[in-house]
Amino acid sequence: MIGDTLVSHGNAYNKYYANKNAEELKTNCIQGHAHRSQLMTTKKHGGTVKSYGSPCLCLLTPHYKGKHYESGWDSGFIKYEIVNGKTFVSIMEIKDGILVYNGEIYGGKT
Repeated sequence: MIGDTLVSHGNAYNKYYANKNAEELKTNCIQGHAHRSQLMTTKKHGGTVKSYGSPCLCLLTPHYKGKHYESGWDSGFIKYEIVNGKTFVSIMEIKDGILVYNGEIYGGKT
C-alpha cells in the first residue's frame, strides 16, 4: 500500500480492467499490467473506490508481436502524492514525445 492505495503489477487485461479491479479489490488501486491508461470510480459504503491503469514507458509495439501489431498501449506514467494518509493520483500522458506538467512542456522538438 502507498497511502490508501494498493499498487501492483496486476493481472487483469480486458477492455474494462480498471472496473474489474475496483469491483473485486474494493480498495483504491493502481495496476500497470495492461500498459493502458484507465480510471474507474465506483461506490463503496461510506465513499468511493478509484482504480487506475498505468500507461507505459516502453515501445508501444512490442517486438515479440511484430511491427504491424496494434497494442492499444499508451505512453506515460502515474504520479502520486500522499497527504494525511490519502493518495492523490494523476495519470501523466506523453503524446508524440511531449509531456505537459504544471504548464511546462517537456520533450518534443525545440
